[in-house]
Amino acid sequence: MPGQRPLGLVIVQPEVDYVAALGVTVSGLVLSLSGPLTRLTERELEAARLIAQGLSLPETSAALHVGLEEARALVGSVLRKLSLRSPGQLADAWSRLEALAGH
Repeated sequence: MPGQRPLGLVIVQPEVDYVAALGVTVSGLVLSLSGPLTRLTERELEAARLIAQGLSLPETSAALHVGLEEARALVGSVLRKLSLRSPGQLADAWSRLEALAGH
């Protein structure tokens, strides 16, 4: 898919052994084997779903029954954990993320 970046990694044992021999920690890589959405807490996953459906930050805040700053922090955490830059990018990637998670 031109212009798109992968949302998960596929790792096979030789690569893990090679990276380990270099002294690099692979825990972040191993997490991606189970899909990017497994990095999110339940609350972050709720916020991500709402943002992906097109809700604004104030609407997400109201739907989650939290203050605007808490909603902003949740969305920021989601974006950081998924290596995304904006809520729009999250919305664009949502169907692929769910497919990787098996939803």
